[in-house]
Amino acid sequence: MASHIIGIIGFGRMGRAIAGGLVKSGIDPTSIIVYDKESSILQHAEAMGLKTASSSVEVVSNSDIVIVAVKPGDVVKVIDEISPVAENRVVVSIAALVPYNTIK
Repeated sequence: MASHIIGIIGFGRMGRAIAGGLVKSGIDPTSIIVYDKESSILQHAEAMGLKTASSSVEVVSNSDIVIVAVKPGDVVKVIDEISPVAENRVVVSIAALVPYNTIK
């Protein structure tokens, strides 16, 4: 099976839990790239062996599957940022109460 690069935008509790679950399930940590607007949080990702990015656009540009794990109030901003480079990628949002049409 071909390996996919998984991007995670937002590395708070939920983003970190998803990354941890992926690694625990056998996903190679180097196939996961993460970004968080708080750059100090990325130290946790590096400690897990994950790749880090300097922007959400960089995550999407280098991923096949993108998980948007930001607070609901930040989803529209992130979607606006990444939409120019998100074509042909699977984008999943875990934000509660954000309608599908908002993300689409």
